[in-house]
Amino acid sequence: GGGNDGVENTLSGLETAIELGAYGSEIDIQRTKDGHYIVNHDSTFSRLTGNGSRPEDLTLEEVRALRIRTDNGEGEKIATFEEMLDSSKGRIVLFVELKGNTADHQMVDDAAAMVKEIDMVDDVVLISLKYDLIDYAKTRYPEMQTAYLLWAAYGKVAELNCDYFGLEGESATSSAIAAIHSQGKQVMVWTPNTIKEQKQFLLSDADYIITDNIIQAQELTQQLEERSEFDRIIDAFARWL
Repeated sequence: GGGNDGVENTLSGLETAIELGAYGSEIDIQRTKDGHYIVNHDSTFSRLTGNGSRPEDLTLEEVRALRIRTDNGEGEKIATFEEMLDSSKGRIVLFVELKGNTADHQMVDDAAAMVKEIDMVDDVVLISLKYDLIDYAKTRYPEMQTAYLLWAAYGKVAELNCDYFGLEGESATSSAIAAIHSQGKQVMVWTPNTIKEQKQFLLSDADYIITDNIIQAQELTQQLEERSEFDRIIDAFARWL
C-alpha cells in the first residue's frame, strides 16, 4: 500500500503511493471462506483490527464488517482485490503477493483471471515466497509478470522461471544482481527502510527498491541526483570497499 506513509494494505494507502509518485505498490491477497479475495498481510486480522480470526475462516461479508484502526479513529474497511485492481488501473503498477494458508494454484488461477478480465496484464506482477506458485503462474500464464521473493541467492537461482527476483537486502550482492541481469531478468531489493540501506541500493545496479518509507527514499534520491562530482566519485569508490 503506502508503506509507513499511508495505512497498510488499504485503498487509502494505495492512494498515498499514487500521490507520492511511487512506481508500484505491493499488496497481499488471501482467500475468504466463501472464495473471495481480500487484502491482508498477516495470518489473522488481529494486528490491524483487533479481531483474531483468519481470512479463510470468515466470509467476505464478515471480513467487510471489520475496521482497520486509523489515526483519525474512523477506521477503514478491508479492501477486496477487485477494489485494488480498479483503483490502480492506469495509475500505478500493482505487485500482488500470494499470501497465507490459501496461497495455492487456485489463487494463481483466480488472480490471473481477474487481472486479464479487466485488461491489467501489463500493470500487475504476481509475487510469492513460494517458488512452486511462481513457476506455476509463469508456466500456465506466460503473459503474466511474476516475481520470486527469496531470502538467499545462490547456485543457478537466476535461471528460475520468473521475470523479477525480489532479493532480501543481505542477498542483494553485486554478483547476485549481475547474475540475474545476465538472464535478462530484473532485481527488486526488499526492504531497505533506513537512509543507509536506501542509499546503498539506490546506488547499486538493482532495478527497484521495495520500501515502507517512500518520502524518505524520494528525498534521498533527490539528494543523490544533486551530488557534486567529487561526492559521486567518493560514493562510487565506497561501493567497492
